[in-house]
Amino acid sequence: MPNNTGISQAALKLIEKKVMEMRPQDRLCTLCMDEISLKTNLSYNLPEDKIISLEDFGGCYRTNKVATSALVLLIRSISGKWKQPIGYYLANGACPTNVMEDVMKEAIDKLEGIGLDIVVVMSDQGSNFYSLAQRLQVSPERPWFIHNNKMYFLMFDPPHLIKSVRNNLMKYSLRFDQNVATWKDIEVVYEKDSSLPIRSTPKLTEKHIHPNNFQKMKVKLATQVMSHTVAAAICMYVSLGLLPPTAMGTAELIEKFDSVFDCVNSSTLHSTKKLKCAISDQTTRITFMKEAMGFIKRLQVMQGNINVTGRIKCLKGWLITLKAIISIWEHLKTKHNFKFLLTRRLNTDPLENFFGTIRQQGGNSDNPTPVQFSSAFRKLFFSPFLTSSTGNCAADFDDLLANFEKKVKARPVISTPTPQHTGTLEIGPVDYREDAIDSNIVKDNAIAYVAGYLLHKCLKIHTCPKCTDELQCNNLDDNRKLFCYFKAYDQTEGTFGGLHAPSQSFLNYVIELENTFFKHFSVYTKSLSVGANIMKLLKKIPVPFKCCDNFPVDYLQKLFLRLRIYYSLKFANRDFSNTKLKNRKYMKVAHL
Repeated sequence: MPNNTGISQAALKLIEKKVMEMRPQDRLCTLCMDEISLKTNLSYNLPEDKIISLEDFGGCYRTNKVATSALVLLIRSISGKWKQPIGYYLANGACPTNVMEDVMKEAIDKLEGIGLDIVVVMSDQGSNFYSLAQRLQVSPERPWFIHNNKMYFLMFDPPHLIKSVRNNLMKYSLRFDQNVATWKDIEVVYEKDSSLPIRSTPKLTEKHIHPNNFQKMKVKLATQVMSHTVAAAICMYVSLGLLPPTAMGTAELIEKFDSVFDCVNSSTLHSTKKLKCAISDQTTRITFMKEAMGFIKRLQVMQGNINVTGRIKCLKGWLITLKAIISIWEHLKTKHNFKFLLTRRLNTDPLENFFGTIRQQGGNSDNPTPVQFSSAFRKLFFSPFLTSSTGNCAADFDDLLANFEKKVKARPVISTPTPQHTGTLEIGPVDYREDAIDSNIVKDNAIAYVAGYLLHKCLKIHTCPKCTDELQCNNLDDNRKLFCYFKAYDQTEGTFGGLHAPSQSFLNYVIELENTFFKHFSVYTKSLSVGANIMKLLKKIPVPFKCCDNFPVDYLQKLFLRLRIYYSLKFANRDFSNTKLKNRKYMKVAHL
């Protein structure tokens, strides 16, 4: 049981039993390091007759400084589904770089002594971690260090890097080639878009555009801004003359970093986004990452007319990380016979989730004291992590290596027939809440995307060559299809890639549906039959396109109405949530 700072030898023996049962590939792992802030609080340990909560780096290395942070180490398999926190150290402020190097090398030696194979060491880009990389002579040309005549790769956490790019774009302008990227372009798109009932960037909120210090820590908010959808929206606004041509530089920068993040965040072997699939010899991921490194090297960060590129650590961090991933893939492929690599395994998300769970143990205390932290660490060393509702990163689903509890078999689920309803908007099981449309609802110019989605769903239940030819048009013959054009991922398949582009007649019909809904929804909101009343109005709209008698017009109308009601309420709820709330800590105790 890890009762003190450092890496417990008893804990290592428990882990060793699991390691002996593993396949060789599952023993390959990453060593993650990060720090968590602690609340200053001194305590006396009577059985050991010592004051705890002082700076303590294990063994006899203690100082009389009060601990304000904990450096935590966690290992995670590159191919297996396991993770394990292995130890912690108490520090006053950031852990000194020389101490961190000793801790890291000691951990490597102990872990490899029980049969594990450390391949990568990773952390965020805190100043002490960045200094550690410099101390180890890590560079974009040499993303590794040598210890005991063995090479270990070092990289930085990609989610932290993408947040840093967003933060710097908010503060500076970024120049490359003849282009300039500025945060102002994103603000203009949001201001114009947020006033529309249907938006081309529906995920953007005030939290994305004007984040506070806590919101800046959320990876999701950064990736939703630095996304293909936002880049497509900027291109659409430029094409319509609503943004100056210089904004294309912002779109290109966002598109590039969206693709870079896809490369370092793959979790499946195949994906509709080609760069988000696993690295293998059958993909072009390595080639793209090399091109991305050239793009990042050309970036200049400007504060007015002053070039401040040398201050921006995240650019060098990206170069080191991309080069490290390329080298890791070559190492795993040649030395360990890997057929593919899921790059999402190469981040510190499990450690961030561990910190979130540590904080949950403290009830209403977001910053645990050293005693509370030590107690929670011992508990979570064996217990599966709870899901943190306030985490800064995506959930991981790895098992704890030291969890020796027996797994209970899942009870068989007895399915019962779904009752048949005859409600006004009943159209069977339909995924109208799916992510594909969650980020793609657009107004007017890009309403073609919504129409394309509706057409796609209709043609799934009604396959007819005549209807397909009449209702689908793959020519860019209407400026209302610009968003569809820019939103397409792969245009090698056609003008709109794999998207369904509606004909003008189908698009005009959907626009009429939208106009009728927008005009009458607020009138019928208080009605007990809101859907039924609006549906009567939709059915009065003439169908302008020619198709066979079996085309599901009724299904189309119901799907459109369900979708619009759902999103109208979603955006209303979002507006409610944007209202300023009381201080979070006060809210926790206000009703005690």
